[in-house]
Amino acid sequence: MESRKRVATSPTLNNKVKQRKTVSARPAIVATKASMARAKAVNAQLTGTKPGLARRKKEDEPKTLAKSFKTTAAGLKKRPAWDLRGKVTDMTNLYKMNMQRLEELHGFKRELEITKSEKESQEKETLQKAAALRTQLQEMERTHTINIEELNANQRIEYQKLEDDNLNYSRRLNTIETEVTDAKRRLAVEVKQLDQIKTDNNALRTSIDTTSAEFEKLDHENRNLESDMKKLQESLRLKEREIESKDAKLAQIDVSVQALESKLADSNADRERLLGKIKDLEAKKKL
Repeated sequence: MESRKRVATSPTLNNKVKQRKTVSARPAIVATKASMARAKAVNAQLTGTKPGLARRKKEDEPKTLAKSFKTTAAGLKKRPAWDLRGKVTDMTNLYKMNMQRLEELHGFKRELEITKSEKESQEKETLQKAAALRTQLQEMERTHTINIEELNANQRIEYQKLEDDNLNYSRRLNTIETEVTDAKRRLAVEVKQLDQIKTDNNALRTSIDTTSAEFEKLDHENRNLESDMKKLQESLRLKEREIESKDAKLAQIDVSVQALESKLADSNADRERLLGKIKDLEAKKKL
């Protein structure tokens, strides 16, 4: 129902409907020689007779009568002039034969009239069937045109929806890519700071080791170096706490980066799927 309402509100589709109404008013189908021949062949198959058989019988009948008449007349001419009885007999036989042939012709005429009536009935029935088929064909064409218009309208709506979805996903993808780039930049800064802290820590450890060795060797400087060692140890603890804090932040950043990369992969998959649908619709539209 929604697709039909959209079709009704579109001026282009209204023009198409008007064109369809104009095209549906087609002229009547004129029977051609080929169609008449096919109809005769079908009628012959239905009645069990071959086309042209009745016509050949009708044409052969007068020829047979004329031939027998000529033969009898020739026989009459062969009798001598004094054989009047024979001539009368021949004329009587000729009359009887002509009456018999005339009766056969009357019977054949009745059969032809019956056949003609049957053919007219068959022709009338065939014309009625042709008119019904023509009406059915016009209705099918009208239905087909309406279905095509609805399909085109639905395709346009679906195509516009896919275009909007593609635009929205493209915008979301750009936003996610920006967020991922920013997260990678911040991660690089944090990693650089962590490397610096690790370097400082290693330097402090080396200093502690050196101080411890010197402490063993220089026991007499124990009191002076004890304060420095405590300070270095406190600084080391602070640095280790700072390293632990940086490690925790780094782990959180890694989780955020993985989540953003997963979103980016999902968005790319959705975008590829939408692009595939758009290409399929464009291919169907061209067809």
